[in-house]
Amino acid sequence: MRKQTVKNLLLALMIVPMMVSCKKTSDLNGVDMDTDIKVNEPAPVALHPNATGTPVTITIEQNQQSYQVAGNFLGLSYETNNLLWSNNLNGKSNAQIQLIRNLGEGVLRVGGTSSGRMYWSDKAVSKGSKTDSITTTQIDALASFSKTLGWPVIFGLNLAKYEPEVQAKLAKYVSGSLGSSLMAFQAGNEPNAYGELGFRKQGYSYNDFQGEWKAYFDAVRKLTPNAPFAGPDVIGGANWVSSFAGKYKNNVNLMTVHYYNNGPASDESITYKTILEPDTKLGAYLDKVNDASAKNGLKYRLSECNSIFNGGGKAGVSDVFAASLWALDMMWTVAEHNGQGVNFHSGSAQNFTAIATVNGKTSARPVYYGMLAFKYGAVGGRVLNVKTAATTVNQAAHAVVKNGTTAVTLINKGDKDILYTVRLTNNASTVTVARLTAPSADATSGIAFGGSSADEKGNFAIASTESFNVNQKSFTIQVPAYSAAVVNVN
Repeated sequence: MRKQTVKNLLLALMIVPMMVSCKKTSDLNGVDMDTDIKVNEPAPVALHPNATGTPVTITIEQNQQSYQVAGNFLGLSYETNNLLWSNNLNGKSNAQIQLIRNLGEGVLRVGGTSSGRMYWSDKAVSKGSKTDSITTTQIDALASFSKTLGWPVIFGLNLAKYEPEVQAKLAKYVSGSLGSSLMAFQAGNEPNAYGELGFRKQGYSYNDFQGEWKAYFDAVRKLTPNAPFAGPDVIGGANWVSSFAGKYKNNVNLMTVHYYNNGPASDESITYKTILEPDTKLGAYLDKVNDASAKNGLKYRLSECNSIFNGGGKAGVSDVFAASLWALDMMWTVAEHNGQGVNFHSGSAQNFTAIATVNGKTSARPVYYGMLAFKYGAVGGRVLNVKTAATTVNQAAHAVVKNGTTAVTLINKGDKDILYTVRLTNNASTVTVARLTAPSADATSGIAFGGSSADEKGNFAIASTESFNVNQKSFTIQVPAYSAAVVNVN
């Protein structure tokens, strides 16, 4: 019996170590990182054998699929007065059309603060047309532009100047001109800021707004019975969202809200590093909006958003490569909180615009390249759970699965290279990498995705990727400082 017991003990000592998870304390910052690697598993395949960087380990739960990223997730938002500009939203700029087409499906939104200062002329443009009036000519040009792109329109009505019957006539014309390209009307832009903007007396409340909104809804539906609506189009104001969804859930098809990372642009303390810092506000806000929407059988969209509010964004922040990385990470956050899309506020030569037109020349700006990376790495996929081991590194990791391919987006928002260890639930055969890069975080040119930039005609195609054979469940990949990588795993 004693000999048999000793024999069994020796066998147990040989077997147990192979069943125990290893805790690996690593990393240049002295952070404990639980890699949870079984000792009988092979070491991760090194995609870049000689690469260095601060180690970060992520684990992707490939069999735990969540929300699907909408096919028309990407979008652009324009001020209403942009309809008056000769090279915006009217099809006169072939480069603008091509740049938008590169993004695939999407949504246009026309509104903004200027919608509260524009008037409806109900006639074609002429020499006598006032500079603050929208004519049938501009609406027809918008309709043609929308149909050419295949992007439907969310159109904002002027609630700041309270004229339900006048705006109902505008809505009727817009509906007739756009036809099936009309996604929804909105009555009012950021009404919860009307007191601050001077459109109403201080103290303008949700109760004031909801009565005025319903008057607009009734006036429009009287002339255009099936007109679709969205709202409340507030900036922040989660309590307004909840009240509006509960009261008007049968009158709207979509909840819409706005979000800006920071501001105002005049704040001298804001730098490009500011927008790359972890955003502790956005996720909590989106959860409130999603809960209020879902509770009433609705979904929501950020109909207007960007990096810095006021002044069209901030030079050196909104118009540099850091904004590409910010936009990419922000869109992922919205998708992971069941948002149906993001419309980046844009137009002409504004600092934060995704597509700029200066002196008749149209070009892609930093936010645009973040949108491209999101299109290739997220749109149409189902969100996966990504677990990141404890780290103080300024980075973000996201993933979806689409048609059997797991697409992982790795974003390095700091000034040190990162060496990621990517751990998968399922065995991987091949890995393909397309990178989002620029000469520096504050670069305004030289921005590329997949080794390519849009040309002067707006054409874009990925020029270079990296391909690797893996044939196991884990690999390491380097993501240099201030860059991102879209990693397709098959």
